[in-house]
Amino acid sequence: MTEMVIEGPIVTDAGVKREQLRIEDGVIKDRGDLGLKAHKVWNNDHLIFPGFGDIHVHLREGEEFKEDFVTGSEAALNGGVTFCCDMPNNPISPVDQETMDRKLAKLPDHPVHIEMYAAMGPGTRPFGYIRYKCFLAHSVGPLFFEDLDAAEKLVADYAGCKITFHCEDPVMIEAAKGAATHELRRPPEAEAAAVARVVEWVEKYGIVANIAHLSTSGALKHALDSGKVTFEVTPHHLYFDTENRTQFLRGALLKMNPPLRPPSHRQDLLNAVKAGKPTFLATDHAPHPLEQKLSDNPPSGVPLLDTYGGFVTWLLVDQKVAPEIIHKMCCSNPADFLELPDRGRLNPGCRADITVLDLKTPTTVQAEGLGTKCAWTPFEGVTFPGRVAQVMIEGKVLR
Repeated sequence: MTEMVIEGPIVTDAGVKREQLRIEDGVIKDRGDLGLKAHKVWNNDHLIFPGFGDIHVHLREGEEFKEDFVTGSEAALNGGVTFCCDMPNNPISPVDQETMDRKLAKLPDHPVHIEMYAAMGPGTRPFGYIRYKCFLAHSVGPLFFEDLDAAEKLVADYAGCKITFHCEDPVMIEAAKGAATHELRRPPEAEAAAVARVVEWVEKYGIVANIAHLSTSGALKHALDSGKVTFEVTPHHLYFDTENRTQFLRGALLKMNPPLRPPSHRQDLLNAVKAGKPTFLATDHAPHPLEQKLSDNPPSGVPLLDTYGGFVTWLLVDQKVAPEIIHKMCCSNPADFLELPDRGRLNPGCRADITVLDLKTPTTVQAEGLGTKCAWTPFEGVTFPGRVAQVMIEGKVLR
């Protein structure tokens, strides 16, 4: 039997309290004012969270020259992420049990826990899997719809299922395809219209809907007014916008779907985070090699797993987001969504998966040391107010 006692400011959904954790064989046995001699004491410049969970990552199975499960997991550890969920827009998408089993069989023996989405798109059928991803418009990958009516016909077959939606109206995107910039070719109205339709489908078909990477004020209003969908916000939509992007070393590479928005949308999203409205902070980690991103027709997506924890310190320190809000968005809500009851909280009986943030050591992001195979990040050159001080999985220090 191995035993460890950790002491410091522990974060829960209710707030922060200086307590001790007693860990035995990788499991939390007790939490509270235990009066024990601690093996590790963290001062009040730190916050002790459960390991973070990212429910939206692209680990590129089938395109391993971009990323693979091991390099993606190493990037996750750098960011304090101990569990995540991989998206299904692979060259061969997991659309049935056979293709899902083939993808699951490639998972490595690695401490970071990886869950999967199944894909839904034209011609697919539900096959009893726990969660599905639906791309309403073309992004990256083979599955998408020509219009929202066609998507609705398929959604009706998935009544009662848990579905995460990439929300953009394909007809509106097609109408804007001649616009001058990527951002104008995927207008805010396209996202808002698609979110409004998903809200209708929740009522009509009893689906459990999550909105991926919500990026606009209009979509935010639809999601909050409905009260019946969960939704993600991303680091890139909270930090960058169409006006400030030129200030950053990698600003020219900030192409993604949905795209960056004008500053007013970014501010509305930040205000929502401060009020505790979004359900998840999810990266949409989408690694592409630099040579592709620097080409004349770069693919959409940016790699963000390595910087998850650093970005969280920006929310905590510079944006004054309450630690309990971060706990919900980054720990307990992701664990609940992925149905992982022993993760996402530092309660007795839970795994000793722990991320400690140092809020007083400003840290400049550099390409050197990144875990992602693509070896770059849009946050290169950005100085966050803090850093990931330690990551433990099952009581073992891994970072």
